[in-house]
Amino acid sequence: MLNKTIRTIGIAFALAASAALVAPTAQAQGEQQNLVNAADATLTNFLRDPEMKWLQQNIGRAKAVLISPEIVKAGFIIGGSGGRGVLVAKGPSGKWVGPAFYTLATASVGFQAGVSASEVITLVMTDKGVNSMLSSSFKFGADASVAAGPVGAGAQSNVVADLITFARAKG
Repeated sequence: MLNKTIRTIGIAFALAASAALVAPTAQAQGEQQNLVNAADATLTNFLRDPEMKWLQQNIGRAKAVLISPEIVKAGFIIGGSGGRGVLVAKGPSGKWVGPAFYTLATASVGFQAGVSASEVITLVMTDKGVNSMLSSSFKFGADASVAAGPVGAGAQSNVVADLITFARAKG
């Protein structure tokens, strides 16, 4: 089951590579291809990580997967985070289709100082979550319920949320 899911998501990424060929400029094409390649590497790393058992066992149930190879957070009193991501979703036939490209950004105010980078995978588990992701503007937690994914070799949990997010420090 996991191998079939990995293979079908890989096919979606291969289709993304060919879809990038119709990008309006060579620079945009290169940026999209680089993002697809980085997202593919991030997904592969998460699926090989022994701490991500829950993700590995439940990715096949997801209606869509948002992969952000790098989210950078920085702040000193006023802060923010941002990055780019690739969304692949299950089409009506149940096959993975995509990608859709996303730009992620947040701002914050409060006691904070420093810089960090992480890679993030969000499983979209419900139709409500998919519809929220496809809207022109989306806010995690406001438009769809979000939960942190269970991590660890023994992680067994019945997480119920529209979106389940897994993150790990990069570097």
